[in-house]
Amino acid sequence: GEAGKPRDWVYLQNAGRIIVRGERFHVNPKGQLFELTDRYAPKLIKPEQATDEMDAIRTRLIAGLKSVRGDTGMPANRGRRPPRAVYR
Repeated sequence: GEAGKPRDWVYLQNAGRIIVRGERFHVNPKGQLFELTDRYAPKLIKPEQATDEMDAIRTRLIAGLKSVRGDTGMPANRGRRPPRAVYR
């Protein structure tokens, strides 16, 4: 195979929840940045609390989201709940 360009972020979608996450932070389609210091309780970083480094990380993660989801970054179902699976 050919050498690729590894990303430093991953795209996750589960039950209508979409995030792009890096090693220490994740961002949602609204552009909200969360710090992942506590695995079970991500901490929202408000824009006025963000450092220059955090702003750069937010920009990079949003660019990753747009590369996967398009310019809006919003889910295809526009915020509605996804249909429930039916088991027979």
